[in-house]
Amino acid sequence: MADREPAEKTAAPVFPGRTEYYGNTPATHAFGDVSHAVPTAASEPRVQPKLAPANAPKEHDYGEPVQEMTTYLAGLKAGRFVFNWAITGEEAAKQLGFTRLFASGYDEIALQAKARAKTQGSVNIGDIISDFQGVVQEEQRIAELMVSRKEYVAVIAYLRALQNGDVVFPGPQDLAPTPPVLLVQLMTAYPDTKFDIDDPVFASVYRQTRVFANARIQEAGEVWAQEIIGEFRRQIIHSASQPAVVSAPTDCERARAVGVLTAVVAQCPGLRLSQTAQAVADALEGRQGASDCLTTSRDKLKGEFGRKPANEIARICGSLERQVQAGKVANLDISH
Repeated sequence: MADREPAEKTAAPVFPGRTEYYGNTPATHAFGDVSHAVPTAASEPRVQPKLAPANAPKEHDYGEPVQEMTTYLAGLKAGRFVFNWAITGEEAAKQLGFTRLFASGYDEIALQAKARAKTQGSVNIGDIISDFQGVVQEEQRIAELMVSRKEYVAVIAYLRALQNGDVVFPGPQDLAPTPPVLLVQLMTAYPDTKFDIDDPVFASVYRQTRVFANARIQEAGEVWAQEIIGEFRRQIIHSASQPAVVSAPTDCERARAVGVLTAVVAQCPGLRLSQTAQAVADALEGRQGASDCLTTSRDKLKGEFGRKPANEIARICGSLERQVQAGKVANLDISH
């Protein structure tokens, strides 16, 4: 997938999530070495809302979840709504009948309000409105990118997964999952959306967010899930504002991607490397450093597979096979 493709109006992708704030919810606790979005009540049924309008948006049409945030912001400005940082986004969303995206944004603002109260001694409604308006404007831009820039599908899907509590952002360990590993995991959560596991936009945003998270841990000893979400969203927007820069991946980066594919093929007998992926693997064979990168990446995902029950692996493989058959996954082919 290219770094940047010509802007075009397309049908918005549909990502699984929750139309109401009931079901899996992310924990809002801080961790000294990792930021979590930990699902609770995982047995509750899932629903699949459209997180963006089905067609290219009209002016000021950003989809229902973002519109809820806009409505709440207008209510704050008019005095019809109040902001209570003592309650969670879950509780606020339940009271208003709003979606998970609103709840996530509410939690972000509550965290900022508590930090401001700690450093300044007080918070006024003007601060709350200003902070919330910033989040709303960012989410409006994300909604625009969702339907106008198809190279941003994967990275926005991961943002929504963070906000839904469907994924955990990796901690600061040296051997954190590589971008291709995370996108393979994301494929199983969002099987109807096409991802390129070598997606350069996702890789850049993910790595920049990790830099931010590591810096926060060094500075404060902890990082909150809401901080990760906010930074990930801002990095998406920053990426979209930059001129396209096409840079060839290093041998190690290419080897890591091949390592991920190799681990997947080893677990899924119905899949094999595509001719292109196999050619890359052959070309990297014997290159100094590339072999170690491939092995590390392969063994990392192999270990994650090893911790899953057989029925879960079968489900993942089945999902990947269906995506390959539908032409939604590059670098893999059906082996039979």
